Amino acid sequence: MRLSIYITVLIVQLISFVHGLGFSGKFKDIPDEIDELFKTRNAKVLNGDNYQSKFNVQLYPLNTDKFDSLSSPVYRDYSFEFNGLKVGEYELVVSSYDFFFESDRFRIIIDDYEEIVAIKDSLTSSSLNRTSGVVISPSNPLEIQFRQIKQFYEYSGGTISEMLLSSPLGFIFKNQTYTMLFIVAIGLMIAPTALQYISPELHEQYNPSTLAAEQATKLQQAEKIRRIQQQQQQQQQTIKTQPVPNKADPSNSDVRKRR
Repeated sequence: MRLSIYITVLIVQLISFVHGLGFSGKFKDIPDEIDELFKTRNAKVLNGDNYQSKFNVQLYPLNTDKFDSLSSPVYRDYSFEFNGLKVGEYELVVSSYDFFFESDRFRIIIDDYEEIVAIKDSLTSSSLNRTSGVVISPSNPLEIQFRQIKQFYEYSGGTISEMLLSSPLGFIFKNQTYTMLFIVAIGLMIAPTALQYISPELHEQYNPSTLAAEQATKLQQAEKIRRIQQQQQQQQQTIKTQPVPNKADPSNSDVRKRR
């Protein structure tokens, strides 16, 4: 019994040594229908619908001094595979002309027990999180999640609503409360100018410059009245403080005789 087990293990290792190890992967959730500019304008583009031919899947061995890479085509079902690998570490880099992915770099580790582990290897990460590795097997291929379609061209014939939503102020129009506040603020800014042409009399009545001028005129008039009242009060005080002439004074009688 033990001899048969040893023979089976030996045969498996011999096959692995001859043919090498390998793994497969697949791109998930890529849309079937993609609305592109050349389709709306009925233009012919070479390999326009052949998205698989515009993938680039490269595998770089890290345990060698040679900068060699292995490449794999992407099949119709958006899958790929690598065979003839040896024990060691590899860097898997994927890219597409038409799509973005959640992660496009993976560290592939093949240990001495021929177990293959894939770990996300982001360029923005300073270290490799080996605890997040996923074991790859023929029944469990590496899955690369689709994120969004790449847009190289802008639609010039879009509606006004689409233009507003895609503008830098799009976050305002996506929220009803922000939209109402924005409309009210614009209305308050435009109202004085519009009132100047709709009703000039009302505009002059409520024009800030006119109101300021009227207020300044009223202040000047109030200040003038105050000064006149002060002068009148000073004159009255002067009259009260003057001495009353004495009838018995000889000088006053001489003045009467001369008259």
